[in-house]
Amino acid sequence: MEKSIAELSSSAVMAGVQRFAETVQEPRFLSRLRRNSWVSAGWIGKNWCGVSLWHGLPSSLWGQVKIITFSSRMSSSWRKAFVFHSRCLTVVQYPGRWVGGIMIQALIIIFSIILLVILLHYEKRGNKKSILITKSILSLLFVVTALLQPRLVPQYYFYLFAGLILCLIGDVCLALPGERMFLAGLGAFLLGHVFYIISFSSLTSLARWISPGAGIIACLSTIIFFWLRPHLKSMLVPVLFYILVITVMFSGAWAVFWKSAFPAPAKVLILMGASCFYFSDLFVARDKFIRDEFQNRLIGLPLYYLGQFSLAFSAGLL
Repeated sequence: MEKSIAELSSSAVMAGVQRFAETVQEPRFLSRLRRNSWVSAGWIGKNWCGVSLWHGLPSSLWGQVKIITFSSRMSSSWRKAFVFHSRCLTVVQYPGRWVGGIMIQALIIIFSIILLVILLHYEKRGNKKSILITKSILSLLFVVTALLQPRLVPQYYFYLFAGLILCLIGDVCLALPGERMFLAGLGAFLLGHVFYIISFSSLTSLARWISPGAGIIACLSTIIFFWLRPHLKSMLVPVLFYILVITVMFSGAWAVFWKSAFPAPAKVLILMGASCFYFSDLFVARDKFIRDEFQNRLIGLPLYYLGQFSLAFSAGLL
């Protein structure tokens, strides 16, 4: 039960303030704090009147909570919203960058959609130089998006960010002509998937990755490999290895979605990101080895960028 301001003694006030000040500076605490974690506090003027932490505010109460104002006094990276609830002033903790950067992130999404349309236009016309410039900027934006997210689970964030950087490099390589650039891009994406696998393993144990869902993904990858095999020639081994790695990556995302205890929005974005990436590569392979046509990029590029942006945003929702 929350205490009203009148019920808080001066000793409780001082103890609560001191403990709260110590807690918010603890990185392990910040990494565990979820979006639905609440810090309740009585508040008079500019002085704390008591602090207590509790988790999992019931969704039935969300509609009864009214946000009054925002403050960044607590920390440069975390903020609080003061709300009235149960006759007591309550403080909601959440990543400060979500408030300060929400307009920036909205602008990034809008700008990315515009750039994607422009990229598809250049792809249809076959303008290689414009494709390289537009694709590089667009891919850079999902890296910037990740930078704007709070590091709620640091290990997941840093490995995910490394994967996004490698995918940016892969995009640039694939936009350049020549077989060597294709191989360089394939290698960059391969390493990117490895970092995604490590990032997913930080959210759920590898033992949980073995599941019927993983079996279905493996069967699908086997079908795709035998579909591509007659066309691969000297690329058979690199493509086979790539398929194995991306299959593990997709299976890891499924395990996080199905078997982890993280918030549903984050799990949905992780699964969406991995699945969109997986199927976008199907169209890249079709374009490279079977039939070079604009329809591959018309479907594959939106899937790819939806996947990468989903993964970038997932870091801020854990």
